[in-house]
Amino acid sequence: MKFTCEKSALSEAVMSAMRAVSLKSTIEALEGILVAAENGAVSVTGYDLESGICTTIEASVEEEGRVVLGARTLSEMVRKLPEGDVSVCTDDKLVTQIRCGLSESSLMGIDAGEYPDLPQVQGKATLKLSFDALRNLVKRTVFAVAVTDARPILTGVLLTAQGDGITAVAVDGFRLGLAREKLLGGPVEPVSVVVPGKSMSEIGKIIRETDEELTLDLSDKHLRMARGNVTFVCRLLEGDFINYESVIPTETTTETVVDTALLIDSIERASVVINEKMRSPIILRFEETGIGVSCVSSLGKVLDRVHAVTKGPELELGVNNRYILDALKACETQGVRVCMQSSLSPMMILPLEGNDFLFIVVPMRYKTE
Repeated sequence: MKFTCEKSALSEAVMSAMRAVSLKSTIEALEGILVAAENGAVSVTGYDLESGICTTIEASVEEEGRVVLGARTLSEMVRKLPEGDVSVCTDDKLVTQIRCGLSESSLMGIDAGEYPDLPQVQGKATLKLSFDALRNLVKRTVFAVAVTDARPILTGVLLTAQGDGITAVAVDGFRLGLAREKLLGGPVEPVSVVVPGKSMSEIGKIIRETDEELTLDLSDKHLRMARGNVTFVCRLLEGDFINYESVIPTETTTETVVDTALLIDSIERASVVINEKMRSPIILRFEETGIGVSCVSSLGKVLDRVHAVTKGPELELGVNNRYILDALKACETQGVRVCMQSSLSPMMILPLEGNDFLFIVVPMRYKTE
């Protein structure tokens, strides 16, 4: 194998592949990165049997071939090369020479035949979305994915597509994140899959702002996302997702309209005195012309207030500061509606108009002064 390419392109491809490399595997090849020069281009792949990332870069290919190179060493080696064209050459013994400017290094490779192929993903559905739609689906759900595997299915994000719409939902028992977006390319038949939360986060990191359509291909066991020269593949979670609709309140008595940024700032000021070991709650008091925001802990006390308009009975409840901040920051809207039924019922955060998102935060019990 022999090819020449730009250092910046190779470095970016290697760093992307690193996110899908197994740090420790019984298969030695999976701790490496597959570099393949074929059909006039070079592909760089990382794969840990759960998810894989493949980036294709432009290159001048003199001799086709494939080799697996140690991921950590390769990434450090390429990252520290000077700017310019990089020449990569692998001999019959899999010794790979990497040259750039006055720098020359070598790595012992592994036979590419030991590296598993990325799964072929087809047969169930193909979904087309805009960059903004996919970004919103990720941003508005991944924060609510369960971090423990007590219920493995909750470590994923439920994607449901039907007609011209797609819905993403994540639940961890204390909060819920739901996002709705429009599909491109016409209506689709109903389809539902659960994508691992880690994989959804990776999708959020991989996608770059573009006017082009983004494609999600689904099979019974895998999802593939294509974006320009980058392909991402992941294994889907098996099992039935919980009936999340049953935890969404159908009736509320109090509704408050508030500026999102102002409420975030107020909660962050009150969070300064939170003792991480005790996790003191943020107390929110919803009144006719404002929201009282306070926190009392062993570290101190903060009293704050933000202007808002409330309809219905006044309410006071305690919430986990991180949970409500995650939800508010995912809104990315100037204002939100906060709807409740009582001090112990779930609090809903909704857009001022429409149904693009829905966040639920379960209140915390606390002692009143």
